[in-house]
Order: sequence, then C-alpha cells, then structure tokens
Amino acid sequence: MLIRLDESTVVDKQSLAFRNAYSPYEGKEFLLKVKKTILRGKVIYDDQSGISKEKLGVCL
Repeated sequence: MLIRLDESTVVDKQSLAFRNAYSPYEGKEFLLKVKKTILRGKVIYDDQSGISKEKLGVCL
C-alpha cells in the first residue's frame, strides 16, 4: 500500500467498497491518504482511477 502522510481523507459512503449499509468509519477523518494498493504485483486500487474491475481473490 502506498500512502501520503501529508494528505488527509474523510471516509464517506462513496469511498467505501463495503457490502454493509453502515460503517463505523463513515464520517471519520484519517490523517493519511491511500494512493495505491497492490496485490500480488497488480494495482487493485488507485486514487485516480478507483478500484480495479479485475477479480484477483479466491472465491470459495
């Protein structure tokens, strides 16, 4: 995960890739910003383009 410590972010419904209707983090401010998340060498989240459409996890 690549983060910026000189930026902050407030969690809202649009920023959560969450199945639940409620999150305890909604409305909270975090003193960092996630710029990219990488899984097995592939970018799965980028703050410019959002969440990747490619499915890389295992479904049981």
